[in-house]
Amino acid sequence: MAEDSESADVFAELVDVGEGTKEADYAGKNVKGKIVLAEAQPGAVQDLAVGKFGAAGVLSYAQNQRDGLWARMRI
Repeated sequence: MAEDSESADVFAELVDVGEGTKEADYAGKNVKGKIVLAEAQPGAVQDLAVGKFGAAGVLSYAQNQRDGLWARMRI
């Protein structure tokens, strides 16, 4: 569910993996064939979620645009 994602007709359980960028985020969670809900950008999650743990896809709630608040927080 990110810019330039492929279209798909998927019905799968949603599993929250927190940030989703560390193996520890998946500890005790079965994500195989499911959609992972992640805090991090999809590209940072995909290799672990899909590649290593067999998730069907990634749904991210990470902000994809830098806004004024983001810039102030990074100073």
